[in-house]
Amino acid sequence: MGAASAPDPLSHLPALAAWRAGRCLDLRVRLAASFGSRLRGLLGVPLPPDLALLIRPCASVHMWGMRQPLDVLFLGREGTVLQTCTLRPWQLRGAARAHAVLECAAGTLARLDLRAGQRLQFQAVAPPLPRTPELQP
Repeated sequence: MGAASAPDPLSHLPALAAWRAGRCLDLRVRLAASFGSRLRGLLGVPLPPDLALLIRPCASVHMWGMRQPLDVLFLGREGTVLQTCTLRPWQLRGAARAHAVLECAAGTLARLDLRAGQRLQFQAVAPPLPRTPELQP
Protein backbone atom coordinates (compact mmCIF):
# COMPACT_ATOMS: atom_id res chain seq x y z
CA MET A 1 0.00 0.00 0.00
CA GLY A 2 1.02 3.62 -0.40
CA ALA A 3 3.66 4.81 2.04
CA ALA A 4 1.72 7.94 3.03
CA SER A 5 -1.80 6.58 3.51
CA ALA A 6 -4.33 9.06 4.80
CA PRO A 7 -6.38 8.21 7.90
CA ASP A 8 -9.16 5.71 7.26
CA PRO A 9 -12.58 7.30 7.84
CA LEU A 10 -14.20 3.88 7.29
CA SER A 11 -12.14 2.00 9.90
CA HIS A 12 -15.33 0.77 11.62
CA LEU A 13 -16.08 -1.46 8.58
CA PRO A 14 -14.40 -4.82 7.78
CA ALA A 15 -11.14 -4.49 5.81
CA LEU A 16 -10.51 -6.34 2.55
CA ALA A 17 -7.57 -6.72 0.21
CA ALA A 18 -8.34 -6.41 -3.51
CA TRP A 19 -6.61 -8.70 -6.01
CA ARG A 20 -6.45 -8.76 -9.80
CA ALA A 21 -4.66 -11.49 -11.78
CA GLY A 22 -2.90 -12.74 -8.63
CA ARG A 23 -1.56 -9.30 -7.64
CA CYS A 24 -2.70 -7.22 -4.70
CA LEU A 25 -3.94 -3.78 -5.73
CA ASP A 26 -2.65 -0.63 -4.03
CA LEU A 27 -6.10 0.04 -2.61
CA ARG A 28 -7.50 -0.21 0.91
CA VAL A 29 -11.04 -1.62 0.69
CA ARG A 30 -13.80 -1.55 3.30
CA LEU A 31 -16.93 -3.70 3.09
CA ALA A 32 -20.44 -2.28 3.47
CA ALA A 33 -22.65 -5.36 3.83
CA SER A 34 -25.19 -4.35 6.48
CA PHE A 35 -28.33 -2.41 5.59
CA GLY A 36 -27.11 0.66 7.51
CA SER A 37 -23.60 0.73 6.03
CA ARG A 38 -24.95 0.21 2.50
CA LEU A 39 -27.55 2.96 3.01
CA ARG A 40 -24.99 5.47 4.28
CA GLY A 41 -22.26 4.52 1.81
CA LEU A 42 -19.75 7.35 1.46
CA LEU A 43 -22.14 10.17 2.34
CA GLY A 44 -20.16 12.79 4.24
CA VAL A 45 -16.95 10.72 4.12
CA PRO A 46 -13.77 12.41 2.83
CA LEU A 47 -12.35 9.63 0.63
CA PRO A 48 -8.54 9.40 0.39
CA PRO A 49 -7.22 8.32 -3.05
CA ASP A 50 -6.13 4.87 -1.80
CA LEU A 51 -9.41 3.92 -0.08
CA ALA A 52 -12.52 2.29 -1.59
CA LEU A 53 -15.89 1.01 -0.41
CA LEU A 54 -17.24 -2.34 -1.61
CA ILE A 55 -21.05 -2.32 -1.32
CA ARG A 56 -22.49 -5.83 -1.43
CA PRO A 57 -25.17 -6.66 -2.45
CA CYS A 58 -25.74 -3.64 -4.70
CA ALA A 59 -26.67 -3.02 -8.34
CA SER A 60 -27.05 0.77 -8.43
CA VAL A 61 -25.66 3.83 -6.71
CA HIS A 62 -26.63 7.47 -6.37
CA MET A 63 -24.52 10.53 -5.74
CA TRP A 64 -27.23 12.58 -4.01
CA GLY A 65 -25.63 14.77 -1.39
CA MET A 66 -22.08 13.83 -2.39
CA ARG A 67 -19.46 16.56 -2.78
CA GLN A 68 -16.77 14.89 -4.88
CA PRO A 69 -16.88 12.68 -7.99
CA LEU A 70 -16.27 8.95 -7.61
CA ASP A 71 -14.98 6.18 -9.86
CA VAL A 72 -17.49 3.31 -9.72
CA LEU A 73 -17.07 -0.33 -10.74
CA PHE A 74 -20.11 -2.59 -11.07
CA LEU A 75 -19.14 -6.19 -10.31
CA GLY A 76 -20.83 -9.48 -11.19
CA ARG A 77 -21.31 -12.27 -8.66
CA GLU A 78 -17.84 -13.72 -9.42
CA GLY A 79 -16.07 -10.34 -9.26
CA THR A 80 -15.97 -9.61 -12.99
CA VAL A 81 -16.05 -5.88 -13.72
CA LEU A 82 -19.23 -5.41 -15.74
CA GLN A 83 -19.06 -1.65 -16.15
CA THR A 84 -17.03 1.33 -14.96
CA CYS A 85 -17.84 5.02 -14.83
CA THR A 86 -17.01 8.25 -13.08
CA LEU A 87 -20.03 9.79 -11.38
CA ARG A 88 -20.41 13.42 -10.39
CA PRO A 89 -22.52 14.65 -7.48
CA TRP A 90 -26.27 14.17 -7.95
CA GLN A 91 -25.93 11.48 -10.65
CA LEU A 92 -27.45 7.98 -10.53
CA ARG A 93 -26.24 4.78 -12.24
CA GLY A 94 -26.99 1.08 -12.19
CA ALA A 95 -25.88 -2.03 -14.07
CA ALA A 96 -27.85 -5.11 -15.03
CA ARG A 97 -26.54 -8.30 -13.39
CA ALA A 98 -24.40 -6.33 -10.91
CA HIS A 99 -24.00 -8.00 -7.54
CA ALA A 100 -21.67 -5.45 -5.93
CA VAL A 101 -20.32 -1.96 -6.46
CA LEU A 102 -16.82 -0.70 -5.69
CA GLU A 103 -16.73 3.06 -5.06
CA CYS A 104 -13.31 4.70 -5.31
CA ALA A 105 -11.87 8.21 -5.42
CA ALA A 106 -11.99 9.77 -8.87
CA GLY A 107 -8.82 8.85 -10.76
CA THR A 108 -8.55 5.32 -9.32
CA LEU A 109 -9.71 3.65 -12.55
CA ALA A 110 -6.81 5.24 -14.44
CA ARG A 111 -4.27 4.88 -11.61
CA LEU A 112 -4.87 1.13 -11.26
CA ASP A 113 -5.82 0.49 -14.92
CA LEU A 114 -9.20 -0.95 -13.91
CA ARG A 115 -11.64 -1.72 -16.74
CA ALA A 116 -14.59 -3.86 -17.75
CA GLY A 117 -13.84 -7.55 -18.25
CA GLN A 118 -11.21 -7.82 -15.51
CA ARG A 119 -11.88 -10.03 -12.51
CA LEU A 120 -11.34 -8.71 -9.01
CA GLN A 121 -11.14 -10.84 -5.88
CA PHE A 122 -11.51 -9.66 -2.31
CA GLN A 123 -10.04 -11.28 0.78
CA ALA A 124 -10.66 -10.37 4.41
CA VAL A 125 -7.75 -8.74 6.19
CA ALA A 126 -7.25 -9.63 9.84
CA PRO A 127 -7.23 -6.62 12.16
CA PRO A 128 -3.90 -5.86 13.84
CA LEU A 129 -3.32 -7.48 17.21
CA PRO A 130 -3.59 -5.14 20.19
CA ARG A 131 -0.26 -4.14 21.69
CA THR A 132 0.00 -5.34 25.27
CA PRO A 133 2.99 -5.04 27.61
CA GLU A 134 3.29 -8.83 28.08
CA LEU A 135 3.67 -9.33 24.31
CA GLN A 136 6.44 -6.74 23.95
CA PRO A 137 9.97 -8.02 23.32
